Amino acid sequence: MTKLSLYQRFDQLFKESYRKNPHSLFCKAVTNISPLAGPFKKAIKDHKHRHSFKKILQTGPMACHPAAATEVHTLVSYPHVFMYLVAIKSFLRFCHNVAVVVHDDGSLSPLDIKLLENHIRGIKVIRKKDADKKIYPMLGNYPNSLKCRQDNVMGLQLFDIVLLSQANKIINLDSDGLFFTEPGEIMEWISDNDPSAIKVLYEYAPMEQKEFLAMFDCPLQPNICVALSCFSKEIFNLELIEGILRQGGSYWQRHWCVNQNIFPILCHAQSGDHKVSFLDADAYGSLYWREHSPVFQHYQISAFLKNYQRHQLEADQVISELKGPK
Repeated sequence: MTKLSLYQRFDQLFKESYRKNPHSLFCKAVTNISPLAGPFKKAIKDHKHRHSFKKILQTGPMACHPAAATEVHTLVSYPHVFMYLVAIKSFLRFCHNVAVVVHDDGSLSPLDIKLLENHIRGIKVIRKKDADKKIYPMLGNYPNSLKCRQDNVMGLQLFDIVLLSQANKIINLDSDGLFFTEPGEIMEWISDNDPSAIKVLYEYAPMEQKEFLAMFDCPLQPNICVALSCFSKEIFNLELIEGILRQGGSYWQRHWCVNQNIFPILCHAQSGDHKVSFLDADAYGSLYWREHSPVFQHYQISAFLKNYQRHQLEADQVISELKGPK
């Protein structure tokens, strides 16, 4: 049995105390002590994200199609396992003719993986340690790309999704998204034989995307969000990515939006701007408050916690629908 460090034991004690009573004097004291406040506030957020969507475990298993020509990929962390299950089940209830692939960010436990496999039959979960063995040799001649993947968790999204995909057609789906009705545009893209068609989510002002695209003379509209994106792996160009990261330097190698901001450059280099189209912004929303239910909503809770309560409420509604009539 692995011996826990003092920090790990204290962290465990704090999480258990917070679960029982987040307003206890002990919890309040810990979260206000510096320099411990930062790590433990993160622990609170992680615990909240982990358990706020736990009702999804009350729903039955769903199946995907492992041999499908389109794969739905998601980078998943320990705090977002249940959140992810709500997201992928909200999609599979309308469209199950896809393969489903999860990329472990290094934090998933064997129990997490078993849970995912039990709830999504046919799912493929790629452990980070297994991905490392495959990806590192591929990046051996690309030092900036290797550095990005080692230092930035979003590097896993940038490199692993394409390099480890078995299908040509890829859908990237973030954990903090929900489908409410049949995603017609997505389903048409899946059945379309045009590999050059690219569908992306519209976002009002992606972080530093305008400045980044200008740096590399990319004329695409700087409103591209990859939280829900449909593309062919043919757009992937490792030589181009290496050059971008070399020119961008360590700042961009570690940037939270490195994948999202490089993606438009890859699209333009491969197919030109006429191939890239936005999903209907009235139906597929990113950070939009809506009067009528859209097809899809991206909450981006990592950057905007104000959307968290709304996400949880609407996830509860989706879970209720998945459970069916009482």
